[in-house]
Amino acid sequence: MSDQEEISEGINNPTVVAKYKEAGEIADSVLIQIASECVEGAKVLELCKKGDKLILEKTNAIHTDDDKMLKGISFPTCISINECAGHFSPLSDSKTVLKKGDLIKIDLGVHIDGYSALVANTLVVGEKIITGKKAKVIEATQKAAAEIIKLLKPKQKSGEIATVLQKTTDEYQCQALESVYSHSMERFADEGDKKIVMRDAMQSKKQKSNQKVQKSQEIEIEENEVYVIDILISTGTGKTTQADDRTTIFLRSPDASYQLRMKASRQLFNLIKKKYPTYPFTIRDLDETKAKFGVKECVSHELLVPFPVTSEKNGELIAHYKFTVLILPEETIKITNLKDLDYKLEIKKETEKETEKETEKEKETEKETEKEKETEKENQSQDDKEKEKEKEKEQPKKVEQKPKPQIKKKKPKRKGKKKGKKKNQKKQPQKQTKQQQPKKESQSQSQSQNQSQSQSQSQNN
Repeated sequence: MSDQEEISEGINNPTVVAKYKEAGEIADSVLIQIASECVEGAKVLELCKKGDKLILEKTNAIHTDDDKMLKGISFPTCISINECAGHFSPLSDSKTVLKKGDLIKIDLGVHIDGYSALVANTLVVGEKIITGKKAKVIEATQKAAAEIIKLLKPKQKSGEIATVLQKTTDEYQCQALESVYSHSMERFADEGDKKIVMRDAMQSKKQKSNQKVQKSQEIEIEENEVYVIDILISTGTGKTTQADDRTTIFLRSPDASYQLRMKASRQLFNLIKKKYPTYPFTIRDLDETKAKFGVKECVSHELLVPFPVTSEKNGELIAHYKFTVLILPEETIKITNLKDLDYKLEIKKETEKETEKETEKEKETEKETEKEKETEKENQSQDDKEKEKEKEKEQPKKVEQKPKPQIKKKKPKRKGKKKGKKKNQKKQPQKQTKQQQPKKESQSQSQSQNQSQSQSQSQNN
């Protein structure tokens, strides 16, 4: 490296611009090649490994005359599926396979001599013509990128970039992901000091308090700066949470220091300092079994910064479009995502809006009918309960009325000698004897009357 290059590491140096462009060309070529191999049944693990391998092969093939020049991966290859937002670069035990219709994001980075180019794009597995909400969310990222790049000039305020993104997401009825930053880049540092807040700084008509937040977080773009513009748009709410997938990508914190206790942690961290001093890496490239134990202690003491896998709600879709730009005094040069992927988007906006309105109406009607059914069930259950209560009140009254006349009739008949009958006798024979007893008494009375009549006749004679 010459003395002039050492004095000027910025893009005002044509040699630096050339290295940025070289990194961008390699990044785009690797992304396009990996995209062509994202077919049904392909293993995500193998695709990520191949992406990293291609980056190393292509970077090692240039600037071979300078042995001291560092070059290679500035961000490991990640392939995130459907609602997964990013950072999915699995370990060797992963069995994740691509399916037809999966919406996938390919994300990777390349650096030449510390000048990095980052890129990300979205496609659908097995579909050359993409329609529906998949096409809508992909086109939203592309249109937002096309509008934002027009604003990337010296003395431009970052708040206008966020406003353009909001207008685009409103047009496509989507949401930008929260807590996503576009940022400046420096040599051997993908994340510089300046940040462009994409969604949190958006000004809402209903929320006037956001104006203060927007002004406090605004930055001004200056000439001879490098920026990576990171656009992630979701069909859902735009709120992501950490997924269950294991975090595999980490970055060494250059300013942090701590005396690690575990021997495995110390060995791991020493290896990271030598092999990955400045850029993010995946523990897949290390001894995975040892790294799993050592990483925990390093992260807990902030020696390593994790890049967790995040995702939206199940069933939602996230599209990703990332590009790197050089802000020169007279022009803005886009160095990644210069070629379109091999597919077409077909969106009929009017019919989609109509169908969306119809689906919303159908959902509302379904909700109303469900509510009506629930209220009817509740009313029926209440009516049934009231009827049961009324029956319970009426039943004891009828039971009390029936035995009363029976008790009155039985009381006079149980006088005299009949009280001494055995208790073990059945009720039915008792009733029969009681009915038969008056007949016997009537017969005895008739016999006595006949005897008295015969006696009177005999006396008369």
